[in-house]
Amino acid sequence: MKNFTVKIVNYLENQSKLSILTQGLILTLIIGTIDYFVVIDFSLSIFYLLPTVLVAWYAGIWYGLAISIISSCSWLINDFTVTKIYYPYFRFWNIVVRFIFFSSITYLLAALKTAYEREKRFAQTDALTGITNRRYFFDLLQQELNLALRYEKIFTVAYFDLDNFKLVNDRYGHAQGDELLKLIAEITTQTIRRVDIFARIGGDEFALLLPETDFAASQTALQRLQTELLMVMEFYSYPVTFSIGAITFVRQLNSIDEIIRSIDSLMYEVKSSSKNDIKHELY
Repeated sequence: MKNFTVKIVNYLENQSKLSILTQGLILTLIIGTIDYFVVIDFSLSIFYLLPTVLVAWYAGIWYGLAISIISSCSWLINDFTVTKIYYPYFRFWNIVVRFIFFSSITYLLAALKTAYEREKRFAQTDALTGITNRRYFFDLLQQELNLALRYEKIFTVAYFDLDNFKLVNDRYGHAQGDELLKLIAEITTQTIRRVDIFARIGGDEFALLLPETDFAASQTALQRLQTELLMVMEFYSYPVTFSIGAITFVRQLNSIDEIIRSIDSLMYEVKSSSKNDIKHELY
């Protein structure tokens, strides 16, 4: 049951707003049709909330309001054709009340969804740089590992550390050091592919996940990234270079802890020896 629910949620989240609106309209039509044919004493009023909730949550407030109007009108049509009301203006009072109710639900759900998305984004994003944070990166890495184990896919993970970053903080202050970290995040995000995951692990350490990328392609990508970053450092006269450790996984491991330990070890091998280099291995 849980897997079924997850599949439904994933399906809805991947639909366009227009598709969600269409499904909401179809659902409203079905409910209105059933409401027309059932006996008077059996109320389907609560079911009109289903398309309203669906559209408001997954498509937004304006689409939700559109469904609210349609649901209210559908309900009014059924009142006209089925229910006898001796004071006709009561019908219009009812439709206003129903619309206010549906629109209030729409507004509350849209506001809740906005707050939820904001909190979700904060939970997944590094506050300083705006890129993926440590915790969410490890979640994505676990997902990639699961896919690799199931479908035997290749992927590459890289760690890199800023050499001489302490000099920047000492010479220019921590505020300038923060600006440097944000600059590195911006340049890296512009250089890598959209499917690649770039994260700040902590301090001046970053991580990069390259899904479905073999040794040669990832080596080229890492060299290009290092070149771009060094050019920017030189342009701004920062005494910073980059020690990078990377592993392309052909034979998948069973634990991300083992992956992280292996890559971290490679990075510190570079940092403790020559610095400003890439140590890349095939596992």
